[in-house]
Order: sequence, then C-alpha cells, then structure tokens
Amino acid sequence: RACEEFEGWCAEEGVTTSLVVRDFDGTGRGLAAARSLSAGEVVIRTPFHLFLNTEDVENTSRFAHIFRAVKGLDEQAKHILTVMLEAADPDQSPWGKYLVACPRSFSNGLLLTEDEVAILQGSPALDYLVERREDLRHTYDALFPKLSEAFPRELPPEKCRWEDYSWAAAVIDTRSWATEAGCDVASL
Repeated sequence: RACEEFEGWCAEEGVTTSLVVRDFDGTGRGLAAARSLSAGEVVIRTPFHLFLNTEDVENTSRFAHIFRAVKGLDEQAKHILTVMLEAADPDQSPWGKYLVACPRSFSNGLLLTEDEVAILQGSPALDYLVERREDLRHTYDALFPKLSEAFPRELPPEKCRWEDYSWAAAVIDTRSWATEAGCDVASL
C-alpha cells in the first residue's frame, strides 16, 4: 500500500518515469523497467521541488529554526537529521509518502551487525566502514539528547534514537544522488 501511495504522490507532484517499484527475491524493493528501454533514454524526471537540498533545509523547512540553533553541522548531517525528523511525523512531511515507502532495513554497511562487520576483517572496506560509523555516532552523540531537551515537541527522545538516525543515514546513502543546483528538473 505504501508503494502505491508513493507512486500516486509522485505522479501528482510531476514525476514522470519509465520505471515501476517492484519487490525482488533476495534483494528487496527496487525499480524495474515498465517497458523496453532504449540506450541513453531518460528513465525518470523529478521536479526540483521534490529534492531535499541544503538551502531549503536551512532556510525554509519546518525545522529551519532547529538548524539555525545548531552550529557546525555539515550538509550530510543536516540531510540525515532532516530525514529523521520528517520520518518521525510523515503525515506532516512534504516527503512523507516517500519516507513511508522506504524500507525499514537496508543491506548497507552502516546497519551491519558486529558479526557481519567482522567478516570484513582484512578488507580495505572495513577501515572506511568503521570510520563512517564512528563519524555518524560521534555526530549523533553531539546532537542528542541536547536537541531533544532544547526542542522537545519537534524532537521527542522516543523518535530520536540512534536507530532512527542511522536509518536516516542509510536512506541518504542508498536513496540519494547529487544534481546541479538551479535546474528545474533532474533527469536520470
């Protein structure tokens, strides 16, 4: 049901696509071609107003006052925090239909168990993964519980757990891309 609502929301918001959301055995939800595609064909066009961008997060989002109060956050941390905040109240979020359709778990290094991380012993990926997880945890620990105490209505502790923050980071890591600022539509 969440996927159907998401697809309807996309159409209402002006997204055009040659793709459909589908569940794949062994890998979970993803995108599949809705028809035969030609090499070089644009498969999705997304209006720029649907993009989560740093300028809007800092200046016009419903959480802009929080970002003005927090100094020193990099762009990625702002995006992670925004996704976490928007997901906490999807009915009020401009991206609510999208966030509800996102998986609750990911095959992503950020969310691996300690046993799964141990399998990477000796791999160059291990150092990167450990550093990334430590950086995320450090940022989270610097933000919470201080932000929940300062903004209890917007950031209640039960919606600002480490699991929520790391889930939002996985959403950003697995469901995002960069595009040129100022364009009206992004095409892939």
